[in-house]
Amino acid sequence: MPQRMLDTQSSSTSNFLPAISIDLGASYMHGCETASQPVFDLAVEHRVRAAIVAGGKQFEDTETAFWFRSDKGDRVESFEIARMHTLWYKIDTYMGKLVSKLTEKQLAKADVESLYRVALKSILRRFYSEEYGDGKLSDLQNSILRKLIRRTYGYVSNLKETGLEQMRPAPGERVSNVDIDSKFGSRAHVEQEAKRIEDLIEKSRTPEVNICKKEGEMADRLLVDTHKWLVELLSDGIPILYRRQVSSIKVFENESNDDNDKGESKDFHNVLVGCKDGTEYSCRAVICTVPLPVLKNISIHPPFSKRRCESLQKVATGAHNKIILRFDPSKMFWPSSVPQFNCDDQRFQFLNLHAYGKLGMLMAHIFPPYAFSYGDTKNDNEVVMEVLKVLARIFKTSEDHAHSALLDYRVTRWHSDPHSQGSYSYLKPGGRYADLREISKPHPPRSKLIYFAGEAMALVGFQCVHGAYITGREAAESVHKQVRG
Repeated sequence: MPQRMLDTQSSSTSNFLPAISIDLGASYMHGCETASQPVFDLAVEHRVRAAIVAGGKQFEDTETAFWFRSDKGDRVESFEIARMHTLWYKIDTYMGKLVSKLTEKQLAKADVESLYRVALKSILRRFYSEEYGDGKLSDLQNSILRKLIRRTYGYVSNLKETGLEQMRPAPGERVSNVDIDSKFGSRAHVEQEAKRIEDLIEKSRTPEVNICKKEGEMADRLLVDTHKWLVELLSDGIPILYRRQVSSIKVFENESNDDNDKGESKDFHNVLVGCKDGTEYSCRAVICTVPLPVLKNISIHPPFSKRRCESLQKVATGAHNKIILRFDPSKMFWPSSVPQFNCDDQRFQFLNLHAYGKLGMLMAHIFPPYAFSYGDTKNDNEVVMEVLKVLARIFKTSEDHAHSALLDYRVTRWHSDPHSQGSYSYLKPGGRYADLREISKPHPPRSKLIYFAGEAMALVGFQCVHGAYITGREAAESVHKQVRG
């Protein structure tokens, strides 16, 4: 998870603004509400600074945000935001019930987009026929709903390419009935929800940044000082070779040291790692943590089994990008204390880093499909100008003012980075958590000399930093046990 320094900048109010570290990848710690989240436990132990996310639940909560119309810049009323959220909760609950009724054959073909359209039509017909008449939502309502489903299921993948495994109820999980509750989503209920949302937003203003602790709210955390502490902690004392692009991993299963069978020596090397520059490394075992698209380009010998290859085809890597903007603090044009802004423009939703102590900074989170290639916009400056246009409209300032206030920016393009080829993983239609278990197995099955780790291999913490940490630790423990005995 690389960090980048936004360079030292001059401003109209001071001689300079200091450089600021920014996570270009993961910014959050997820799963902090669980009994044991090892990365969060380490953050507590090492007194890392973080903030509880707005709303006290999960990252980028769509309730705890100022919503704007991107065409006029008007605030969207809390009642409308509450109404779309209650409608979405009904749709999402109904989608979960539909998934539980699908056969394995149907699951192999179904995707989130198709299921959403079926559920939306059904819920509107059953509960909102009078309210919406012809069953159609306004453009604004449709745009808000699209943002909500993307925030829930499409934050790294196109909905049409996303499988349904994530919404399958867990065994024994209690299923909500809000989809059939006529009071849920009624005008009286929506008015209550609107008041609750307004209170949430007020409570979220000027978020506190504190040393991590177990006590209190067990919500996601925003790491204000980046993940650098974790990288340094885990790499301390470990020699790291840079600029070594692995091209092959070869296991010599039939050349094991016979002395080992007699219990005399375990100092043998049966794995050969080859790099593109021609260098080779002889190893006793290998832990492979490269992203899945990169793994697929590495020659593995002996080759993976047919079952494993089939599972690899069901797990894909998507794109979730960021556009980080640094403005002159004296020229800020947005509410300084509100941590999150959203709008009906499908491309952007904003995190106000200024509210977390990074003066003059905003970050736009970019979900698919725009996260892939930014709509074929090739130039970072052009991408930034598109963001500035939206910001100028929703905060009713001029594009010239927004542009003149801008000091620096960073645009991530994880999808085109040759060493990642995406942000993190997701399950395609037909993909199951069992496929993660399959692709994470040591290889080859008999000698088990190549171990795999990373967020894509994690049954606990899938897509997350702590999933990568857990699988990495498990792989390291397995290698230590095998090599040391």
